[in-house]
Parts: sequence; C-alpha cells; structure tokens
Amino acid sequence: MELSFQSPLSMPKRQIRFRNLRNINPDTMTLDLQHLSSANFSSVNESVAYYNQSLNSLLDLHAPLKTRMVTFSRSAPWYTGELRRMKTAGRVLERRLKASGLTVHRLAYREYQKAYAQSLRDAWSQYYSSLINNSTGNSKQLFSTINHLLKPQSPVHSDSTEKQSWDNPASSLFHGHLSARG
Repeated sequence: MELSFQSPLSMPKRQIRFRNLRNINPDTMTLDLQHLSSANFSSVNESVAYYNQSLNSLLDLHAPLKTRMVTFSRSAPWYTGELRRMKTAGRVLERRLKASGLTVHRLAYREYQKAYAQSLRDAWSQYYSSLINNSTGNSKQLFSTINHLLKPQSPVHSDSTEKQSWDNPASSLFHGHLSARG
C-alpha cells in the first residue's frame, strides 16, 4: 500500500515550454533560409501554409522546443498585478541599461527602481492597514496580524547545525559566541 502526502509548504509545479533562441547560429540559419524553395503556389493560403510549416520546422531544427517542470512560489497577498507590471517594466529598463551602458539609461533605471520600491512600500502598508482596520471587532484576527508583522518569519528548511543547536543548549551558546566574533 502506497500513500502519497503533499507537504503544505510545497509549491505548485507547472510545465512550461520554451525555446533557447540565443543559441541559434545566424550563419547556419541564413543558409537554411536560402534553401527554402520559392515554388509557384495557386493561392496565397497555400504559400502562407508552406512558409509557416517550413519556418516552424527550421525553428524546431535550430531551437528545439523544450519542456521543463518549474515551481512557482505564491506571491504575497499585497503584491498586485500593477506591481507585477511595474517589475516587468523595470526589467526592460535594466536590460536596456546593460546593453547600452548609457548614463541616461542608468538614471532612468535608478529613478524607476525608486518609484517601484515606493509602490511596494505603499501596497504593503495599505494592505496591512486595511487588515488592521477591518479587524477592529475581532481581537483574535487583530493580534494575529500584529504578531505576523512583528515576529520574524521562521526558515522553511533548517540545516543540521540549527537542529544541533536546538538539541544542545551548550552548542547553541557556542554557535552564538562564534557568530558574534565572525
């Protein structure tokens, strides 16, 4: 008999499909494109279908479609779609800066990052303010929210040294002394 349990801390997995377009050799791709026949077709639809099929097969040859299982972590409840779009726009500016190295792109990226950081702080503050304001009659919910805000998050995975320090108080004292020196 086999039982399968899923940890509540495990993240959902999804299968993604992608092509590594950066590894395409432009010279060989150009040669293959030149070998496409330019036959006379009786209709535009036939020629479009032919070129779509030919280009797809060339793309499969030079950049095959790959699949991979990836884990997506859940985002914070206050992280909105607008913040996600802002982060994407910031990545575009970052790539532009890395490609050009121009001062104007550096300044634009820096200013955008400041605005994004402020938007993150505002969204976080607004979310928790509304939680606190909405739980005025429910003291259990209010204290749970306050406790969550004030108590640091515990690590999901503990390594062996942390486990040993919990088992032996003297070991905990020794590790604390070493980390204070280092």
